[in-house]
Amino acid sequence: MSYVSAILDLPQEFQRPVLDAFDAFRHDMRDELAVRREDMQRVERALGDLAKAQARTEQRLDRLEAAVMELAQAQARTEQRLDRLEAVVMELAQAQARTEQRLDRLEAVVMELAQAQARTEQRLDRLEAAVMELAQAQARTEQRLDRLEAVVMELVQAQARTEQRLDRLEAAVMELAQAQAR
Repeated sequence: MSYVSAILDLPQEFQRPVLDAFDAFRHDMRDELAVRREDMQRVERALGDLAKAQARTEQRLDRLEAAVMELAQAQARTEQRLDRLEAVVMELAQAQARTEQRLDRLEAVVMELAQAQARTEQRLDRLEAAVMELAQAQARTEQRLDRLEAVVMELVQAQARTEQRLDRLEAAVMELAQAQAR
C-alpha cells in the first residue's frame, strides 16, 4: 500500500495537511541527502591532485630504476675487468717465480715490479675507500627516500671514477706483465 492511498483513506480534512507534510518531508530528505556541487568539486580536485602526485611518483621511480640498472651494468663491467685483472695477476705470480730463478739478470725488472706493486696497493686502498663511501651512501639512501635520486647519481659518478681507476690499474698491470715477460 502506498502512502498516497493510505492518506486517501483518511477523513477529507486531514488528507491535504498530511499530503503537504509528506511532500515537505520528501523535499527535506532530498535536500539532506543530495551531494552538493562544491563537495563534488572538492572531491574532483582532490582526485586530480592525487593523480598528479601518483604520476610524479611513477616518474621518480622510473628515473631511480634507470639509475639502478645503470649501476648494475657498471658493476657487471667492473666484475669483468676484475676477472681479467685476476688472470693477469695470476700470470704475474708465475712470472715472479721465474724471476726469482733469474734474479741476477732481472734485478732491475724486480725493482720496477715492486714499485708498480706499491702503486697498485695505493690505488687499491683508494678504491676500497671509494667502495666504503659508496656503501655508506647506499645506507643513507635507504633511510632517506627524498634524497635517493641525488645519492644514486653520486654513485653513478663514483662508479665512473672507479672504472677510470680500473682502466689505469689494468694498463699498469699489463705494463708490468709485459715488462716481466721481457
